[in-house]
Amino acid sequence: MALSPKIVAAIFLVTSPVLAQDSGFLTDYGKLGAAPEAAGADRWFVTPDFGTRIAGSGGIFVDSVEFFVAKDSKYKGLKPEEMAMIGNSLRDAIMRELHGDFTVLDYADDGALVLRVALSDVYLKKHKRSLMSYTPVGAVGNAVKGAFKDVMEKIDLNVAMVEVELVDVSTGDVLGASTVKRGKKRSKKDVASWEEIQADFTLIGKRITCRLNNARMPEASRVDCMAVK
Repeated sequence: MALSPKIVAAIFLVTSPVLAQDSGFLTDYGKLGAAPEAAGADRWFVTPDFGTRIAGSGGIFVDSVEFFVAKDSKYKGLKPEEMAMIGNSLRDAIMRELHGDFTVLDYADDGALVLRVALSDVYLKKHKRSLMSYTPVGAVGNAVKGAFKDVMEKIDLNVAMVEVELVDVSTGDVLGASTVKRGKKRSKKDVASWEEIQADFTLIGKRITCRLNNARMPEASRVDCMAVK
C-alpha cells in the first residue's frame, strides 16, 4: 500500500535541517526534535493526540525492516538472503514483545497502524567468503548460526542508525518517529555491537506494546512507557 503521510503538529518540536547521514527512510526529518533522555532516542516527534489515535486503531502491523548502506561505504555488496537474515532477526526482536489488549496484524488494512523500522548508515566490509558459500540454503542448526556470524562480520555497526515511524493507514498521518545513532564516530574505541542493535529493536517492541496497552486503560492505571527497559 502506497503511503503519503501528512505530518501533523508535534510535541517537543524543534525544526532542524536534514542531516547528511539521514537515509530518507522517514517521511520528514525536519519535524524531529531533541528527545528527552529517557526516550532512548536522539531525535523524535509525537503527535499531540497520539494516545487517542492509537486507542482507536484496529491493530498494528510491523513492516519488514529496511536496510540502508552508507553512501560512502567502500563496499556495498550484500546478498538478498543476507539482508533477509538481518531483517528477519530484527523484526522478530520487535514481534516477540507485542502482547496485550490489541491485535497484531498480518497485513495493514484500513484502520491499522503500521510500524516502519530501518537500520541505516551501515558500512559494509568485504568478507573472505560469502554467506551460503558452505551453507546450503535452508540449512538449520549450527550451520545457520555460522552463516549469521559470517554476515555480521561483514557489517560495521559503528555509526549505524535505527529509524522508526508509526503510520495511521487510514489517514496516512505519521503519529510518531524517532532516530537513535549507535556510534558518534567511526573509531575502534567507539564500537556498536550487534547485541546493542537487537536490544534497540527489542525496546521498540516493549515500548510500543506499553503505549498500545496504556491507550486502552483508564488513565489512573497507565504506566510510564519511557521507564520500560
